[in-house]
This record gives sequence, structure tokens and C-alpha cells, in this order.
Amino acid sequence: MVFSLVTTGWAEDISFEATVDRKSVQLGSFFQLTLTIKGDQSVAPLELPEIDGLQSQYIGPSTRVSIINGQYSSFRSFLYHIYPTRVGKIKIPSLAVTIKGNEYQTQPTDIEVFSENTNVPIDQAQSQQKISLKDRIFVIMGIPKDTYYVNEQIPVSIRLFVNNLNIKNIQYPEFEHTGFTVGEFDKPKRYKQVVGGVKYDVVEFTLPVYPTREGTLPLGPTRQVCEIVFKGSEDQGRSRFGFFDDDFFDSFFGNYDVRSLTLESSEVTLNIRPLPQEGQPDNFDGAVGTYDFDMNINPKEVNVGDPLTLRMRISGDGNLKAVQFPSFDNQGLFKTYDPQIKEEGSAKVLEQVVIPKTADIQEFPLVRFSFFDPKENQYLTISKGPFLLKVNSLGKGEDLKVIGLDKEGQVFYKEEELGKDIVFIKELPGHLQSQGFVLAKNILFWVMIALLFFIWSSLWIIHGIVHKIKTDQVYARKLRAPRYARKGLTQAKGFALKGDQVRFYDTIFKTLQSYLSDKLHMQAGAVTIEKVRENIQQRGIEENVVDNIKDVFSSCEMVRYASIRSDEKKMNAVFELTGEIIDILESRIK
Repeated sequence: MVFSLVTTGWAEDISFEATVDRKSVQLGSFFQLTLTIKGDQSVAPLELPEIDGLQSQYIGPSTRVSIINGQYSSFRSFLYHIYPTRVGKIKIPSLAVTIKGNEYQTQPTDIEVFSENTNVPIDQAQSQQKISLKDRIFVIMGIPKDTYYVNEQIPVSIRLFVNNLNIKNIQYPEFEHTGFTVGEFDKPKRYKQVVGGVKYDVVEFTLPVYPTREGTLPLGPTRQVCEIVFKGSEDQGRSRFGFFDDDFFDSFFGNYDVRSLTLESSEVTLNIRPLPQEGQPDNFDGAVGTYDFDMNINPKEVNVGDPLTLRMRISGDGNLKAVQFPSFDNQGLFKTYDPQIKEEGSAKVLEQVVIPKTADIQEFPLVRFSFFDPKENQYLTISKGPFLLKVNSLGKGEDLKVIGLDKEGQVFYKEEELGKDIVFIKELPGHLQSQGFVLAKNILFWVMIALLFFIWSSLWIIHGIVHKIKTDQVYARKLRAPRYARKGLTQAKGFALKGDQVRFYDTIFKTLQSYLSDKLHMQAGAVTIEKVRENIQQRGIEENVVDNIKDVFSSCEMVRYASIRSDEKKMNAVFELTGEIIDILESRIK
């Protein structure tokens, strides 16, 4: 049902009309406002005023003509989607337009916005008048307490609350964190929660942050971006063009609309304290949290010059990235190599090769790891070792050519000289020749290598294309544009062969509109001659292409709305012109 308010201007052949597709709408839905001017095609789209409780989006123009008993009439309409942001009665004010020096106005229109539950007691219904969209979807940043130590882990919870709304494409939240280092987000959790008697769907994001300096520091605010799906009226939808079997037309003419929404929480102020100096161990290296430390060395019995593997493991709920492994007192007894450090789940692991220099070594020294535990509010130290070792001297007859051993088998170490640390290198190896079968000389080997490289390259290219289609919306729309256009042109040709003029021109119109929407990355409702001309001119494409597009749209509208008959020759010309337009844009827009 359409509610209409009309005011006729001074000129009898011009009128200005405002219509809404419904006067009662649920919060979280949208309705359509149509401003129609009869008798004049020169008026530009109107910019709606700001209306408390409503947000608007211009969808695009629509033009139609009618010929009744020889009387010609033209209509130009501007379509708007209106999104309520609160519950209650909201008034759309009178709208005015000036045409040829005369002003034309509409009457105000009252809209009733209700919550999801209309059958509630009177006292509750009165409180529902204060409900707004902000009460239905909001984000909260949560911190367990307000006081922490420098470098202490702070568990941050960011919760998105949604009540009876359809949302999608929820992005990870972002927030201001000057004075903090930020960890990785955990996998989001989904659950339901009742707040103030209202049930919400909750999406919770958690991550750790670590303060890097003392003082009073703000954290946040949080910004959360998602898309909210507004539901339109039941008579909006695909039924108007039911003969199209295409996802694009489903979404464009469907009774749903999607808008990006940015939510923001309040910031949180934290008091960050310095670490206490009292009781701080000499070997403390800044680790804050609750940790476990383990260490071992293997094997326990070796010969002089044989390698030992030292392994340390630190786990806990602190900032592992900032934790430093403790060192041991070498005392010149071991030769050490650079350690290998890696993460294993929630633990940090060090592996290092050490080589005993003498048989006098009886143990590997004690190692201490110290940290500040904010739960205990004190410094703690975990000690490991000493570890008993048995280091054997090289026996007689074990005069191995190993750098660092003297004739008696005793180990000595000196500064290694560049070029002198490798022995038995032949400076003149003589003539080299291959022995036996050489695979590299077999042509089948190289054919196989080339084939494998071709297959690998093809799979890599396909993977790149698929990944780009999933992540780059502009590229995906450009890629699908010619495919959808070919499908639409095939449908149109079928209607032409059957002599179904109305469906032929309807299909041509929608096919070209869909193609331009995808190829130029425009909203489907915003595909107008003016915006297409502006977009194409920016790409350096000739003006005559826009004229051809305008000719195709005009030909379609004359048959679709004015019921003007067309012959086979004209249909073929429109079909060929549409194909030429698509071919030109495909070759000029990459």
C-alpha cells in the first residue's frame, strides 16, 4: 500500500508528489520515500533535510512516460531509503521544489516507528518510546580492574551487543593504545546475554595489552565497524522482475538494504604503577607476570669438544615477547653458539649448543630466572641446576684432526683467522669429470622439470586470482561484469526471437544497468546518465559512449513505460549497440 500526499502547483501540467511505501515501520527496517515531479524533467535530485530520528540515502532517479488517449505525460522520480534510528512518531516535514519560478510543496508525513514487540503492557510501551538504534546495537570495552604495573598483562574484552538486528561483515575492533603494546586477538566468541531484561546476541573479542610506561593512561575508545541489514516492505522485491534468475537482481530488487555502521565505545582510564625497587633481584630483566621456568642439558656424558644441547622453556600469562632468557656463568669453560629461540603455543623455548673445553668440568652451572608476579605482588626466582656432567678426555689414538686440539689431545682455543679454519683444501684439483649416469644430461629430466614448473606456475596464478576475487570487491565486480552481461544478452536474444518486446527491452535495460554498476563500481541505484558520464570522463573515454548508453536506456523506457511498439530492425539495432558499448568499456577499463 502506498500513502501519498500531493500539492498541485500554479501550472496545471506540473505537480510535485511525495509518497512512502508504508507509514508504520519496525526499528531495524527501512522504508522508501519517492519524490515525483510530473511535467518537468530538468529538476536535479533534492537533498533531504536532517530529520531527528531518521537517516536517508539517495538511491537514484527513475523516469517514465505515459500516453493515454493521445495525452502525453512525463514523470521524473527520486528514490530515497529512509532508516529510522529510534522508536516513536517521527514527522517528515514539508518538502519544496522550485520549477520555472513557481514553488511546489508536499504536506508533512507522519511515520510510526515501533520496536519488535508491539503487544506489551502500557507502562512498558511508554518506556519503549525511548528506544533508539543505539540501544539495539552497541559496543563496550571491558577491563577487570583499573590499576596495573608496567608491562603487566591487561586482558581486554570488547563486546558487540546486538538485539533483534541482522548484521554481517563484522570487522575486528580498533582502539587507541598510546603507551601500550598490543597482542593478538583470540578467536571471537559468540553467546547470548540478558542485560536489563533484554536478550542480546554478543560477539566478544579478547586480546592482551601491556603498558609500557607508568602514569594515568587512557585506553580506547574502541571503534567497531559492521554492516547492518535493514528490511524493507514486503512489496519491494524481486517479484516486480520475476523472470530474472540472477543474484544481482535478487540483491538489487530484494527487500533488504545494507549499510555500513561504525560503533564507538567510551575510553577507559588506567592507573599504571612502576615496579617496586624493594626486593628486586640482581638478575631481574623486566619479566612481569606469572611464569614457569624449566631447563635441561643433554647428553650428560660427552668427550671434550663434543656438543651439548642446552634447552630452556618459559611459559606463563605475561608478555612472552618481551621476556629475556637468563644467562649462565660460563667461567671460560664452555664454547657457546648463538641460541635459537622460538615459540611453542603459550611458551617460549631456547635451544643453544655449548661445547666443553676441558675434562675438568664436573657440572653445568646453576641458572636463575627472576620475575615480578603482580598477583603475589612480589619478585620470585626459579632456579635450575647445577647439572652433573661427565666430560671425558681424548684417549690415546684419538688424535683427530679437529681444530682446537694439540698433539697431547688437550683442547686449546685461539682466535680463528679468516680462511684458516678449514683444512685439507685442494687449491689445484686438476681436471674434473663426471662418473656414471648424469641425470642433468637426460632431456626427459628437463621436460619433466619444465612441466612441473608450468603446473606450479598455473596453480600459483589460479590461487592468486581466487584470493583476489575473495578480498578485492572492486576486482571481483569488474570480473563478473562481462559474464553477467553475456548472460543477460543471451536472455534478451531469446526474448527477441520469441517477439516478446517488453521482456527484451526490460532485459537489455537491466543487463546494461547491472554491467555499468559492476564495471564502474557504483551502487546499482546510482547508475544514472549523469554519474555514468562523470565516471567515464574521468577514465578518458569518448563522450559518444555515454550518448550510446543514453540512447539504449531511452529506447528501453519508451517500450517499457510508454507502450510504444518496436519492430525487429529496431530491436536488433538496440541489441548490437548494447554489445558495442560493453565491448568498448571492456577494452578501455581494466
